Amino acid sequence: MRYVFLKIMNRLRSARRKRTTRTPAWQRREQGLPLGSLFPEFTLYTGEIVRPADKNGMIVLFLSTTCRSCLDILSRLNTFGESRLNQSVVLCMQGGETEVKTMLEEQQISLPFLLYDSAQKEKFNVSVFPYLYLLSGGGLVVSKGTVRDAKDLGLRLNMDADRIPIDEREGEGA
Repeated sequence: MRYVFLKIMNRLRSARRKRTTRTPAWQRREQGLPLGSLFPEFTLYTGEIVRPADKNGMIVLFLSTTCRSCLDILSRLNTFGESRLNQSVVLCMQGGETEVKTMLEEQQISLPFLLYDSAQKEKFNVSVFPYLYLLSGGGLVVSKGTVRDAKDLGLRLNMDADRIPIDEREGEGA
């Protein structure tokens, strides 16, 4: 009896070893465009072409209609836009056209937006939401990263404002 038991246990162990093949450790994937790179131009939902290099700094915020943190940020977004009047705020919204428009109307948000889909993923290198880019006056990426909620967004915007050189914050010719 004991012999049968040991034989079964050995078979189970060897079967378990075969199932647990060694796989490479999870490799951290870099999100976003590299710091210091020029942010690409893009077309808003209205058809207007935006060239970040021509702007006096810009905040580009990637949100999804299915993300709780994104909904929290969206509900408080008007206060961030008002406090950063010297910079453009643009939303890149992932979701259906009707869904995005309804959500923005419900929250009374009039910020410019574009519909973000998988075809644009390669251009902006964003697959995690909410995600923030802070751009300098020349359209360079000076800060980037995921944002947990509206409070975190506020902290990041206040903290990252110090990273933009003063001459770029005030615009050219200031």
